[in-house]
Amino acid sequence: MLALRRLVANVANNVNQIARVANNSGLDEVRLELQVTLEAARRASDNIFDFVDLMLPKRGS
Repeated sequence: MLALRRLVANVANNVNQIARVANNSGLDEVRLELQVTLEAARRASDNIFDFVDLMLPKRGS
């Protein structure tokens, strides 16, 4: 669980850094980095949901 927390915190930090640059320099400066980071965030989110599904007891069990 600590590893998941670190992962989510790192992704949030990356998105905040990209947003800061976008606000100061414009979106064109960070468009590719934003795309890559958001794709990584989506994969991380999918992995977290998969993990939670494995850890939670199934209904009716």
